[in-house]
Amino acid sequence: MANNVTTPYGVITTDELPGGAHAQVVKLFGGVEDGAERIVGTTANGLLVDVSRIIAAVAVTGPLTLAQLLANTVIVKRATGATATRTSVASSTSTVTLLAANANRLWCGLVNESTARLVGAYGSGASLSSYTFRVEPGYTWEKPDDGYVGIITAVWEAANGNARCTEVTP
Repeated sequence: MANNVTTPYGVITTDELPGGAHAQVVKLFGGVEDGAERIVGTTANGLLVDVSRIIAAVAVTGPLTLAQLLANTVIVKRATGATATRTSVASSTSTVTLLAANANRLWCGLVNESTARLVGAYGSGASLSSYTFRVEPGYTWEKPDDGYVGIITAVWEAANGNARCTEVTP
């Protein structure tokens, strides 16, 4: 049942949860405003709630149902890491591995401590003509939060110096 709750920021329409608590509910509908066509969360449209990385989460197959949402508190929290592994990779004009594939990778970054440009690639076989990112001498690169956990390779325009890599895992 919808209720109006007054807050210091104005009136918010909420749904009453079991036990009398109120929660603001965002309801997504397609088409026109106040339409009746419900938008279903899927991986394709990015609206699927993924609770698989929440510690002690109850396994859910498929999208959460309205009954699950109303009966439980759903906390969506970014996974955090407590382990940082640092490595040094010597520069090379041949492809080298910066980081091996790691399904537990939460974040990674590197500093190019070479006087030559580093070009890196998601996957094997980074080359000066086929790469994902470039790092100028003395600069830092941080992997975007894009979910990629595969191998990261690199090659330099000249071999001198190192890449100082850091990888964060739970």
